[in-house]
Order: sequence, then structure tokens, then C-alpha cells
Amino acid sequence: MRGFNGICTGSATVYIKTIVNPDMKIDAPYSQVCAGGSVPLKVSGAQKFNWYPVAGLSSATGPTVNASPAISTNYTVVGVNTDGTVSCAELVSYQVIVLPYAKVVVGNNKNICIGDNIHLSVSGGNSYRWWPATGLNKTSGALVLAKPLVSTVYYVESSFDGNCSATNSIAVMVHPKPFVSAGRDTMFNLDENMQIRASGTGNLKWLSGENIFCSDCPETKISPRMSSCYIAEATNEFGCKSQDEVCITITDDFYEYLPNSFTPNSDGLNDVFFVVGAGLSNVKMDIYNRWGEHIFSSSDQSTGWDGTYKGVDCKAGVYTYRISYKGLSGKNFEKAGGITLIK
Repeated sequence: MRGFNGICTGSATVYIKTIVNPDMKIDAPYSQVCAGGSVPLKVSGAQKFNWYPVAGLSSATGPTVNASPAISTNYTVVGVNTDGTVSCAELVSYQVIVLPYAKVVVGNNKNICIGDNIHLSVSGGNSYRWWPATGLNKTSGALVLAKPLVSTVYYVESSFDGNCSATNSIAVMVHPKPFVSAGRDTMFNLDENMQIRASGTGNLKWLSGENIFCSDCPETKISPRMSSCYIAEATNEFGCKSQDEVCITITDDFYEYLPNSFTPNSDGLNDVFFVVGAGLSNVKMDIYNRWGEHIFSSSDQSTGWDGTYKGVDCKAGVYTYRISYKGLSGKNFEKAGGITLIK
């Protein structure tokens, strides 16, 4: 400093000291913590530090504090450089985000039959990991498809993008299927007594087929009019089911036989002329003498002509018969011929 009064001059020196402004920087290994967790905060670039707010901090001063906030919090630190009575300050902030722990909601244990599959679902987070992988269509996601061959306990980890995880488990119990046999494929004629029989374990019933008399009976009578198949089902105590099929071939074979003579002499042999046959229905027989006179009629296959007319024995000779009947196929037949009455 120099002074001048017009004649004399003089000088003096003044010392000015400069204080460096703080250059603040906060370091932290991560910015997100799980509820109840903590994160160390380290600040540099100043001589002294004061932290705000103090809730959740291990200390309100110092270059390093431990933050355990109950909720997401924006922490501010004021850094000060001081020399004598002069101070320079700067502040910086750092947000600590508090994440809740994920939940793992998987529901109750599951039951399936061997060979079946079931969907397993989980909620409570936004990222999921399943193990073991055996029997699963994938090992991540909120919904997986499980098809284990044996009873298996599956574990699932729920998290928020890999953070704040929790684990739970769900068991998939695999039950055996029952055994069932509907029997061997077989053939029946329409005039036969038709029975089918299922065998196996658990409760047995017939699911489908023509004219089943008792669907809940393992052994039952049937009356199909054409060839068809029948399905038997067994259900065990776990609700598992198995099915088997038996196919029935239906035939309509029938026959008729008419003798050419008979001897109505009451000896118990060939005393009556009637229609012999099987598989016949609607049988009708008429007898005529040689002059065309109608002398006998029957609409019962088991009732034949005993060689009399109006209670009187007929003479030996040839008589004419006409018969009609329906075969098993439903077709009508008619026949005419001669029968010899022998004395």
C-alpha cells in the first residue's frame, strides 16, 4: 500500500489469507437397503461435517456415519473449512432408499396324479427363482408348470430385483393311478346273455357303452344292438383315474330246422311237429290238409301240431305247413313245405 500527500510518500503491507472452499463428495457402496438394514456413508472434501436429519444415523458429525433409516431418506451433510473466525461451507445430499422385504405367497401344498402337471404361482415380489429344476418348465417367474415324477418339495425365492429376498416352499405330492381292466374284447350273438366285467383297484364304473344295465357295477349286463366299445374307469382314494376299453362284436346268427315227418303215437319220440331253431322270434305256424283246409295254427315256437284236428287224430299222409318268423337281424322269413304224418 502506498500513500502520497503531495510532498512525502510512504508504504505499508497488508496480509490477506485465502480459505479454500470445501469440495464435497459422498461415497457409499449402495443406495438401497432392505428394511432394518444399514449402509455406511463416507464424505470427504472438508474439515468438519454435520449430517441432517439425524434420524437413523449412527452419528450427526464426522466423515463416516452408518445410515439405518426406517423409511427412504435424503441425507444432507454440511462441510466446513475454518481458519480463525472465518469459515467456508458447502453441502451435498445422498438418498438412501428403504425397500421392504419381499413376501413369498405360494398357497397350500398340491396333489397330482402321476403323469399330470399343475401350475405353481407365487406373489409378494417382482423377481422369483425356483429350485430344484427337476420337473419344472422353467426356474424363474411368478407362474411355473410342475410335472414331477415323484413327490417333490419346491423352493422359491422372492425378491425385488434380487434385493430383500425371502424364501418359502411348496410340496407337490405325486400319487399313483389305479389299475383297471375292462376285460378282453369278445363276441356275443344277439340271443346270448351278454355280461361285461371290469377289474382293478379303487372304485370301478362304466363310463360309456350301449345299454348298460348298471353303470356303477363292475360286472353288469348289457344289451347292445350293434358292435361297440365300452369304457371302464377306476378312481382311487387320491382322486386319480385310469380307463380301459373293451370292444364287443355283435353277431346275429340264427337257425331253424323243420323235420319232414313225425309220429304222433304218444311214445315220447317225435310226437309233435314244431319249429326247431334258435334266435327266432314272432314264430307263426299254420297246417293245411291236402284239400287246403286250415286245421292248425300256433304263434308260439314251443307249441307244435300234435297230429289232431278238433280233438280227432288225423290220418296218415302229407300235410302242408306255412311258417313265418323273424331272425336276429330283424328280417322276416316265410317258408312252406310238406310234413308227413306217420302212423
